[in-house]
Amino acid sequence: MVIMVLLCAISFGSVASSMTLPISSQDELRNFALSSAKRGVISLNSASMDWSYPGAVTLAEFDGKHAEDVLGKLGKVDFKFRLTNPNDVVRGYLYLFDDADVLVFFGYEEFKLADFEAGNTTFEVWMQDVPMLSGVASAEVLALMPDGTTSPGRYALEVVNGHVLFKPWMAGAENGLLVVKFNDGTLTTYSLSSPTGNSPEATVLNGSMFSISGHYILKDPESIKILELWARPTVFLELTASKTITVDVIGILQKGSSLKQEHPSTAEVTDTATGDVYSFPLKADGTSSIQLPDGEYRIRFTWIEFGEAGLLYTGPSDGGKG
Repeated sequence: MVIMVLLCAISFGSVASSMTLPISSQDELRNFALSSAKRGVISLNSASMDWSYPGAVTLAEFDGKHAEDVLGKLGKVDFKFRLTNPNDVVRGYLYLFDDADVLVFFGYEEFKLADFEAGNTTFEVWMQDVPMLSGVASAEVLALMPDGTTSPGRYALEVVNGHVLFKPWMAGAENGLLVVKFNDGTLTTYSLSSPTGNSPEATVLNGSMFSISGHYILKDPESIKILELWARPTVFLELTASKTITVDVIGILQKGSSLKQEHPSTAEVTDTATGDVYSFPLKADGTSSIQLPDGEYRIRFTWIEFGEAGLLYTGPSDGGKG
């Protein structure tokens, strides 16, 4: 009796590493899957199978050029067997493998003898998570937001023997990005809806800028000119030669409804190499000058009112409800 095979779902096999992958749609996957299947096996089993029955045929295996070729050969096999209990269910298993002997299709059917004798036996076949590419170290699929940024949805894909096991239900997703890292360190990305591979270029950040609130980093300045509204300023000074520097530092105070300027009375300069501290008096109503040899210095200023610390809150923590 001939067993018919119904392909109701398709998977795909492994391919060599390529800049384009057949994952942009289900029909593209289907054609690729059919081309990748090179070997098929059907096996029948039952609880009361008489394995000693002479001439029994419960296993068939064929190689072929593609899935249609393999299934055509399997579909012509006349299976023969004997059950010691004719009421038992017979179970059939179908396996299709690619040329790397990786399972790409799996099929199953169960029937009673009456169905078998009437020819009403049809295997249903489901796609599997199957390998593709080679030399893969890791892979994941990123779900992208409408603006193209990466969402929290990340799907880690299993890698077996250097092949990524791609999940076919993801094929063609417009907001999916397959990211593959190869053993040689190469990183390639594939849009699931238009899967031409791209290797992201490394970004080189040529230096960085930093801003620390209330702090000023200066190299060989002619002057230190600072206007602060809230915080008492500090300065890091780098001199490559001995230099006289003009200092003009102002803090703004609010006195009721009016504003007042305050100049610091001294500049406390610390040599970072020796730890020595030098105090330079500053004019209360204008600019001053300080002279320093080459080196690195930290500067803080002495104030009367500006930037004076406030008091910590000492009231109730429950809003006064007691």
